[in-house]
This record gives sequence, structure tokens and C-alpha cells, in this order.
Amino acid sequence: MARIRTIKPEFFTNTQLNRLTPLHRLFFIGLWTQADREGRLKDDPDRLKIVLVPSDSCDADKICSDLVTANLIIRYHVKGETFIVIPTFTQHQRPNSRELPSIFPAPPKHHLNHSQASSKSFQNALEGKGRERERKETPLPPLPKFEALISDPTFLTQLTTDHPTKNVAAEIIKMRNWLKYNRAKKNWIRFINNWLLNARDPKPNHEDKTSAALREYQAKRDAEKQPTEKAIPQ
Repeated sequence: MARIRTIKPEFFTNTQLNRLTPLHRLFFIGLWTQADREGRLKDDPDRLKIVLVPSDSCDADKICSDLVTANLIIRYHVKGETFIVIPTFTQHQRPNSRELPSIFPAPPKHHLNHSQASSKSFQNALEGKGRERERKETPLPPLPKFEALISDPTFLTQLTTDHPTKNVAAEIIKMRNWLKYNRAKKNWIRFINNWLLNARDPKPNHEDKTSAALREYQAKRDAEKQPTEKAIPQ
């Protein structure tokens, strides 16, 4: 799922980045939108080509390799699967507090140590004077009153009735994650209802060229995974 990310003005004047082609720089920015809150994503060049540069004739796998050479990303393997991590991601991005934790494994430490040492000048150039405050890493204690309220079947039924277009269960998970690092006012009923009022409705069932291409690509991948049936001799 694509996510909204920020870009700093220093990006456009960074010497390391300006050694790359415009398409490489655009692709690198696009990777931010595909990465989770830890800067990780699946290493799937065919899919990335479709979602990031669908109209450009290019080799997405080659672009990723060039970004590795430039110490901008790391490609790594865990249990037979390949992933990408952007090592400077958490220094320059502040994901929405409602964003779910990463589901992808962290890269081996030797990968990170090498990349962080190689890209130190890049990090320093982008941080500049506009460095944001450090993100809170220690979760806050649980909230018994909030937990009791969202565990009440009657209250949950009322929420579903009051907010018929919202995915109440999914939004409660987001609330829990947000409250791990933030605190709200103690009027929990108002907090929950306001959250649901501001939550986005599920996306309408429409299809554009990019989503159609993704569906075709996924169908092709699924077909490749199916074992071929052996012909039964007559």
C-alpha cells in the first residue's frame, strides 16, 4: 500500500543524488511511498516498475542495483525472500502514528553497518537545520478504561451502527497503535467517535490502468506458483 511521505529541499541539491539520472532520483522517491514505517519493502522489481514508473521504458532491477551502488538502499535475503530497506529512512521520515508496524524482517546487521558508514555524508547533508524531534521509541503504559470500552460488545455494536461506512475493527487496531506512543483526552467515547468520523471510508471499487496492470501481474505470479499437472497416460 502506497503511503504519503515528505521530501526536504536539500534533496534537490545533494551532490550524491545529482550523480544519478532524473529517473533514478524519481524511482528512489517512489520507493519511500512503498516502504513501511521502518523503510522496508519487498524487493519485487516487476511490481515496482508498474507502480512507480509505469510509463517509462526502463529496467527496474537495474535501477535498484544502481541505488545499491550509490548506498541509497540495501537489498537483502531472509528465509529465501528478498527485501529492500532504505537505511536513512527513519532519520528523514516521520510516518503517521496510525501506520502499522513493519511486517518485514530487519536486514542482517552487517548490511546496515556497512551502508550507514558509507552514507554518513548523505545523511548529514539532508538533515540540515530542519531536523525534526526524535520519535518516541518507548511505548506508553496500557489504558484499562479504553481497553474495557472497546471490549464491550454493546458499545462495539453501537459504533458499527453509528459509523456504517467505516471498518470499526481495523480502526480500533490503529487507535491502539497510536495510543502506544501518544496520549489523548480521557473522554474515550468522544475520542473513539471522533477518530471514526475522521477515518477514511473504504476505497470505492474502481480500477485504473495501474491497478489493472497490478492485477494482471499478480495473476501471472499466482499462475507460476501453480504446479504443472502431469498428463495421465491413456
